[in-house]
Amino acid sequence: MAQVELLNSYKEAFVKKRYLQTILGGLNLRVGDDAPIYAYLVQVVVYLTPWVLGGCLTLLYEYHALGTATPDYVYGILSGVLVTLFVLAVQLTSAGLQRRSSEVTRLTHSGGQKNILSEEDEVIFDSCLSPHVIQYLVPVKKHRLNVLIHAALSCLLCGYGLLYLAPTTLNLLFSSTGVTVVWYVLGWLILCNAQYSLTVRAPPELATFRTTDIFELASLSRPFYVLAFLFLDLLWRYCPSLVGSLTLPNQVLHIAFISLPVLWSLGVLPPLEALILWLLEQILVHVLGGSPMATTLRLVTMSCLSGLAVLIASLLPTTLPIILFCALAGYLLSLDLCGMSNFILGRLASGRTSSNKTSPDRPAVPTSNDDETVIVRPDRRWAFVVLHHVLLVMVTTGMAIGMYFYAPSVTLGAWQALGITIIVSAKLEMWLRQFQQVYIFGVFRNCLYPRDIYSIGKFMARKRRLRWIARCHRVLINFVIPVVMVAYVTLGTTVTALSMTSPPSFLLGIASVRAFRWIWQSTHNSLLEISVVHFINFFVEPSPASAWAAMGLGPQLMIVGLARDRLSQVLHKLYVYLTILVTSYTVKKQRRPSSIPLLVASAFLFPLTLLVIVVAAALSAPLLPLFTLPVLLIGFPRPARFWPGTVGSSASTCADTVYYKEMMPQLVAAFQNALSSGSLGFPQPGYHYLLRFQDRMAWVHVLECGFGYYTLSVKGMELQETSCHTTEALELEAQFHQAFEVVPSGCSSLNPYLAHTMTPMDVLTFRTYSDARSTLTGLIDSPSMLEAIDAAFCKALVWVLVKHTLGSKDSRPPKSIPESSPRKGLDMTTIPVIGEMEPSISPQGMTNVNKMEDHATCPSSKDSGHPESLLSRPHSVISFEMKRSHSWSSLGSFGDDGMELDPVRQQKKRAGSLSAAEEDNVFDNIPGSVRAGDEEDDLLKELQFGLPVVDTGTPKHQQHRGIKLAGSIQFSSAHSSKLSLPFKWREIPIQPSEVTPLLERFPSSWFKSVLLHLGAQQGEGTISEEVVNGMMGDAALVEMYSYLTMACYLVACGGNLLEGGQAGTTHVYRTYCGDLPWSPHLEWLSEDEELFSIVTQAFRLAFKLAYDQLVLGEGDEDDDLVTNLEDYETNWYLGSDTDDAWKTAVEERKPQLFSLMFNALENTYHARVLSHQPVMSHVGRLNQEMVRALWASLSMELLYMTNDDEERYSIQAHPVILRNLTIQSADPPLGYPIYASAPISVPVL
Repeated sequence: MAQVELLNSYKEAFVKKRYLQTILGGLNLRVGDDAPIYAYLVQVVVYLTPWVLGGCLTLLYEYHALGTATPDYVYGILSGVLVTLFVLAVQLTSAGLQRRSSEVTRLTHSGGQKNILSEEDEVIFDSCLSPHVIQYLVPVKKHRLNVLIHAALSCLLCGYGLLYLAPTTLNLLFSSTGVTVVWYVLGWLILCNAQYSLTVRAPPELATFRTTDIFELASLSRPFYVLAFLFLDLLWRYCPSLVGSLTLPNQVLHIAFISLPVLWSLGVLPPLEALILWLLEQILVHVLGGSPMATTLRLVTMSCLSGLAVLIASLLPTTLPIILFCALAGYLLSLDLCGMSNFILGRLASGRTSSNKTSPDRPAVPTSNDDETVIVRPDRRWAFVVLHHVLLVMVTTGMAIGMYFYAPSVTLGAWQALGITIIVSAKLEMWLRQFQQVYIFGVFRNCLYPRDIYSIGKFMARKRRLRWIARCHRVLINFVIPVVMVAYVTLGTTVTALSMTSPPSFLLGIASVRAFRWIWQSTHNSLLEISVVHFINFFVEPSPASAWAAMGLGPQLMIVGLARDRLSQVLHKLYVYLTILVTSYTVKKQRRPSSIPLLVASAFLFPLTLLVIVVAAALSAPLLPLFTLPVLLIGFPRPARFWPGTVGSSASTCADTVYYKEMMPQLVAAFQNALSSGSLGFPQPGYHYLLRFQDRMAWVHVLECGFGYYTLSVKGMELQETSCHTTEALELEAQFHQAFEVVPSGCSSLNPYLAHTMTPMDVLTFRTYSDARSTLTGLIDSPSMLEAIDAAFCKALVWVLVKHTLGSKDSRPPKSIPESSPRKGLDMTTIPVIGEMEPSISPQGMTNVNKMEDHATCPSSKDSGHPESLLSRPHSVISFEMKRSHSWSSLGSFGDDGMELDPVRQQKKRAGSLSAAEEDNVFDNIPGSVRAGDEEDDLLKELQFGLPVVDTGTPKHQQHRGIKLAGSIQFSSAHSSKLSLPFKWREIPIQPSEVTPLLERFPSSWFKSVLLHLGAQQGEGTISEEVVNGMMGDAALVEMYSYLTMACYLVACGGNLLEGGQAGTTHVYRTYCGDLPWSPHLEWLSEDEELFSIVTQAFRLAFKLAYDQLVLGEGDEDDDLVTNLEDYETNWYLGSDTDDAWKTAVEERKPQLFSLMFNALENTYHARVLSHQPVMSHVGRLNQEMVRALWASLSMELLYMTNDDEERYSIQAHPVILRNLTIQSADPPLGYPIYASAPISVPVL
């Protein structure tokens, strides 16, 4: 690890140049060695011009050049107007020169060009008026409106900045000439620094929130902070009543004003968007008693509703209405209002839709929209949830009213008893929650937790013993404790209001709304805070005259809540620092030459480091370990969800994404049960959980919480594990193994991974795919395996052909037959009208086109083959040699179409190229029956008139090569017509001498078994053996199937299959994947997609049969084969895991999936089996501050330093802090999860 660079060497110069721009506010004084002097002069002039204008007006202001009676704001207005005109002049001049120069460039083609491979600030300075030079020095604003907005802000900034930094003002505040001079110079440099963002461009900031700045908000960031300082001085200057109280704050802010460049250079001050969202969230949580929100829209909406509730509460005249309103509003605002509204709208929409349709099977859940997905209870539970809410509203109202009237007569002992009840309830709830986790307080192994998880059945049976603890915890936390706390807060609020001599104030409204709402919004935290307040009030006994006692219960709870939150952050941040510091030396791979010096420096600078930690906690900002080293900076404050984009809007999707998508509902349901029982602790917004099962990992981020619900986001980690990923995954498995699978020697044991960022919590059970892979070395290349495949292929092909033929005939809609017709058992066949010929017909054969059109409406035979096959492939006889001459062109078209065997779909694929009319005919299937025109049709066929088309350019002896079964076939059995093959499959362009020797291998007995079994399935009742014997005695039917079967066998299995070795193995793999090795007859098979798919499916079935026979010992009797084949077709998907059909099967939750894989690096073959079954997933909770710290470091390193090297130090595996996994879980484009869900609202009542 010592050799891994922190920052790429070629990025060092770039980062130094960029950081200098950050300090100077955007000035680039390191353009390049060959840059002309005007490249620097123009920037400096634009930078300092506001100071020059302001300095001149400062002299006029100090010497009262406009008269002593002239108000001081007149000078400020003049300064602002002059700077505004300057900004407009600069922008208009830049736009005009660029437009003019660009026109000249287009005409002369002599303009300079920017090298697209150069750095972002490298420019070819060929002329001071070149468009790219002007765009670099003074870029035009992206939006024209921004020119006016930035000019107006410049007026305010430089106008009032003149008065803010005037020597008269500074002398009044500091009474020192030296301080005045220093503050005046530094102050104007800060003003110029901020103004340059409005005049030219925003500087690159360490505090970067978004990857792109579409609306140029970055240009407003620095001017906003300067204006914030000026605003207080404005109140001090023009509000005489506030002069005395604001003098000291104004002095402090003038001193802090000089520190703005330091804060900008360290990236502490957030961008404007992040600042607004952070302020809204902090006010919503710590003032209004809400929760961080999952989306910006929900944050703004909830802030407005909460503010409206506070406004109404503050306007109520008496105490009782205030208490009643705050109790009800607090309860309602703590619910998942967005989720409920989505559910109601979904129910209404489904009701309107179902009223227009007759289908009763319409699911009502889940409901979703573009912003979030809401998972709600099934229909049978929503009524219970509504009843629960109604009951709690009634109980809350009654308790508030009762306690209000009981408050004047309440005794100290009753109040103290109520407080002690709350403290005892807090302890009881804590122990009930801890007893459900594998470690108590993350330290001691829980004796009640199941000791091993090798068997799912035993584990679940033992864990049922903990259900009574979960039930008690749910009743306690969802009903008993909140009602008791409502009683306590009502008493405290009533006593506070009765002690007030004035009417209820705005502060009382805020404190009451926050206190009542926090009971439901965060019951665990409210329980702790009330316990602390009660302990202070009754055991510490502060003086009644103290400020603490005078403020009342509501403000006390608010202060304790804020202190609890900040103290928790201090402890977690201290853990982050100490863990990174210690592991930088103790973990060997993290040790660097600078580790020892850093340890020594950290020991001496620990007070400063502790100050950084406290300030970061006070701001609720993440720590920023530079390059993930123990060198701490303060990251800028941001919302709890951390990333600016819409949650779940992007992910690095790949072929493995489908597995996470399939398991999402089951995983969320299991997580829902764990959250309800309390086995995962009490998650807060910003908590992170990691789930590990087999080769998959899911990252769960808690975004929002309230009474009876949590809002989560689930991300899926990559399955193709890198070396860093594998290192951390192995560490996780070792930790989970120690926690869940190692039986402790005594009653309890300690957690050996106390310093690890992850704490094991529980085991979840849910249904998803279990992935098993086995090596086929020594099996797939064995002669017995190849012989088994060879023997099973013909049987599998016969099975698929018969099933496909029967299914195709049954899938056609029958035509109505007149009741007067005496025929029985008719096979209704549609005879198409063929209106076009194959384009491969020879010129000599074009004379037959008209003849074919004349005879197209005539029945081609009394055979009942698939008429739709004529649509898919117009029949023609082309010499076998001509087809073989073009066989090389088919090598690039090998592929598997996903085994689509639906004839209707295959017909639709070709229907776009046909325009012939179709004619339906009904005729007898009885052999020997004659229809009008049959003899003429047979005669025409024998004389080669009409169909099929004859290539007259081919010699006579070549026209008769190949196997032709497409003529008029006389079946001897009345039932054979149901199994007649399509016409296109009866003409096989393979010499009979090649197929005839293989006919003896046709499995006649198996053919009979298939007819008996499938015939019984297709018909009503059981087909008699006499009928099957009659069909087997039908030479035409048996010949039809035997020739087609053995011809397909010759193409698919002939040649290299039985040779063994590498040739046979390669043949098996390619054929299984649908990429058949080349053979002289491959073109005939590959031209027909339907038959090609059948052959591919049959080979996959044959491979699975052979695999099960050799590995699992399955029998090879006909009954066993029928059972196995039915099981494969019902419960299995056989194919390649790279096909789209594989993904479809996963999404449809096919019980079993089987794939044959090849590892090119190891030159080995593997069998992959996916089984949809219950799996056990380990769950661990991550330290939230460690995650935020690593994400903050990642954000600065990629967005500011652009240090995107995949081998950089900050992305290397760290077994303790899980650095690689944490970086991977970040939102794209910084992270790369392969799956990311939208916010999921999970009810837990």
